[in-house]
Amino acid sequence: MDRISGLPPFIIHQIMSYLFPKEVAQINILSKRWNQLRITFPVFDFDETYFLTEDESDPITSVVEENRLALRLKEFMEFLNASLLRFCDLKFYMHKFRLFISVLDVEELVPYIDKWIGLAAEKEVKELDLDILIESDTMDTSYTLPQTIFYARSVTTLRLVNCKLESISDTIRSNSLRKLLLDEVFINEEMVQKLSSECPLLEEMSFTECWGLKRLCVFKALKLKIMSVSLYRIESIRIESVEIVLLNLQELRLRFGTVRTPRVFNIVGCLQLKKLFFGGVSLMDQQFHYFISSFPLLEDLILEYCHFLERITISSNQLKKFELSSCLSMKALDLDTPNLLSFTYKDSPIPTSCTNVLCPWPIKFDTDFMFDTQSCLKLREFLGISNQIEDLRIDATPTVVCV
Repeated sequence: MDRISGLPPFIIHQIMSYLFPKEVAQINILSKRWNQLRITFPVFDFDETYFLTEDESDPITSVVEENRLALRLKEFMEFLNASLLRFCDLKFYMHKFRLFISVLDVEELVPYIDKWIGLAAEKEVKELDLDILIESDTMDTSYTLPQTIFYARSVTTLRLVNCKLESISDTIRSNSLRKLLLDEVFINEEMVQKLSSECPLLEEMSFTECWGLKRLCVFKALKLKIMSVSLYRIESIRIESVEIVLLNLQELRLRFGTVRTPRVFNIVGCLQLKKLFFGGVSLMDQQFHYFISSFPLLEDLILEYCHFLERITISSNQLKKFELSSCLSMKALDLDTPNLLSFTYKDSPIPTSCTNVLCPWPIKFDTDFMFDTQSCLKLREFLGISNQIEDLRIDATPTVVCV
């Protein structure tokens, strides 16, 4: 430890960047110099669970436990506040500010969180990661992000969990923002439009279980390369339509609960698309083929829980990876993809097939399908189409003995 403590400050900062926050705190106890240098370390990871014992992380079952938890959270907040104020007295910029905290009364904590975010913005923070867990059964009590964050020109990555993004009338000035990651966040269509059109460097945008949206329309984000929309965990969240028309988009993930899939899709303007994931999307055969024909550069295609698809026809020299799983109506595959490097078919019915696929195939058939005489004949035909099947697994309910 003494030898490490004698290293130059910038080397010790680099070592700290590879450690977990809890490990940094433990080393600070052993070394006064490390503790002094931690004050100047531009990465702040404040997680209340670091201040709680294993028992205190369990659900509260008594008034005594609630009071003890409140005391520990008060200590956590005092430590957080003191650490930020000490850093702000120095002439350093902040690289990252992460905060995870759970509260019973959001109104009581709002002034503190707003202050901490403001301090991070003043120190030109680049990565801002906020997870404000409100102990409530309703989403309406979520923490509302202060609008000042949208004037922070230094932020490159903004990750929000359990927050609200309310509309602002002024122009967003997040000129450096490249990643916007939202998880269980309230956001409306107007705010999506402002963020996607007024953040000129935005390259990645993710919506996970976000509420408040009926229609998702993104078409002005000129540099957006990666987009993800996932709405499948929370039953009360659903969306009516998705329209994504982005010329430079390269990766798109759409995942929905099968009973909550949007009724309207429009993604045909994404001419640079290379990776596409459809999960729980209610696409009919004709609509699917129309989409696929619109993506001439597509290299990776993953289909999951697309129960309306029955017949898939793909002809592409660009496609390198194709995965199909849990598509319960699948009947036929017609693949002319000579440059495919990875092909996986699992948990779906035995299809009739015509393929030009040279890579190894891992195949798994689902247990939900009765393995009768007709299934045996279909399986025999399927096995006869190629010698590329590398791994074959069959989980089925037998009704006859096949020879």
